[in-house]
Amino acid sequence: MVIACQRRSPVLPYSMIVFVPPVSEDDEAAVEMILDYDDDPKNEGLPLDRRLHALIDELAQIYPRSASLPPERCDECIWAEEPLELNGRGRLCHFALSGRHDIDPLIERISEVALRRGLVVFDQDRLRRPSKADFGTDTDPGILH
Repeated sequence: MVIACQRRSPVLPYSMIVFVPPVSEDDEAAVEMILDYDDDPKNEGLPLDRRLHALIDELAQIYPRSASLPPERCDECIWAEEPLELNGRGRLCHFALSGRHDIDPLIERISEVALRRGLVVFDQDRLRRPSKADFGTDTDPGILH
């Protein structure tokens, strides 16, 4: 992991996970499945799922990466760890958000984009699943099982 840029004051990041379905219908079992997937060494080195790449591309348009900001605006970057693509593997990607921002609206917006793409979001407090109402035209058919 690479820290996004030199920050003026140390702050703790907030981490959330986006996962490519399917997951268990039971929330506790789904969270356990996601965490087990994250901890499983056989998933190390798996290429990041294309749906997560597409999510990252869209999120980077909304919230620019530190490299695309001038140095004097570095603190505006919400990403605590970059490059975003290296924070995941296979069906899972971590998004570490800088603790110096108002986290709740960021979680909501990132979740909204991920859910519209048919992805599952676990933000430490709750598990969110896409519903048919969340889907946009950019979602692959058959993602929900």
